[in-house]
Amino acid sequence: MIDGGNIYAHSITADAFISTLYGDLNQAMNYVKTVLSAGDEYNHNITAGDLAAVDFSDIDAITHFDYGISIRIATATEWDDVGAVWDTGTWDEPTDASGNWTSGSMDIGGFATLQIALRFIAFEEISASTTPTITAIFSSDNVNWGTNENLNDNVWETLVISNITGDIYKATGKLRTFRYFKIKVSLATTNTSDRIILYTITYLGNVVTLFGREVNETIAVGGTVVTLRGFTETPAVTVTPVGAVPLVPLITAQSINEVTIKLYNLAGNDVGGQCNITIIGT
Repeated sequence: MIDGGNIYAHSITADAFISTLYGDLNQAMNYVKTVLSAGDEYNHNITAGDLAAVDFSDIDAITHFDYGISIRIATATEWDDVGAVWDTGTWDEPTDASGNWTSGSMDIGGFATLQIALRFIAFEEISASTTPTITAIFSSDNVNWGTNENLNDNVWETLVISNITGDIYKATGKLRTFRYFKIKVSLATTNTSDRIILYTITYLGNVVTLFGREVNETIAVGGTVVTLRGFTETPAVTVTPVGAVPLVPLITAQSINEVTIKLYNLAGNDVGGQCNITIIGT
């Protein structure tokens, strides 16, 4: 029996937290602990050296007088023809219409399972005319690259960009097991007088305690199998239907590697639809 004396003495301990309603709560509690302790185990602030050791096209990626270490579309013309680019405010506008910057190979030091992310601050003169696109590719041996299970298909993943607060954004990828990664930043503007600049840029990754998400996942009539990667135990999966029509989710099969999801209407018919998926595990 737990009484006031136990609570006051801070003596409550347990090796497992099992609920008769929700099942094993250990993985969820581990995730909450990681979040509360700012659990990004991989963290690297992009340096001037990182900017230089890259492939780029129509991009100006150096240390600037205004926003420091930053990435922006290159100027189409240096009007003054001398001095630093962007050295007098808008003197060196207009820019090119678009440009791409690809990072060098980043080594996280060993195999890990994580969601890679790029956090940055964006300056956009007119956000309606400027667009950043962040993509990533991964490798296990620093030779073959991809986003498939074997990391060798040479396909880049488009990261999901979320606005954290103000002008701070975070572009996040899917859960993968890898050692090396590259990030590509593509900037575009429909008006070459409207600049877009990314600065205070950081690579992030959450390791060990795993949290995954799929946004607006399409579930077909009859069910859809969603692939899970990197888990050592069957994770906890929560499905939230989205859209104007009420739907009821049902998980019909689940393992370490995949989960099968169906969506039913209130009449009990398998109709499919859209949903968000949250995955927590180890």
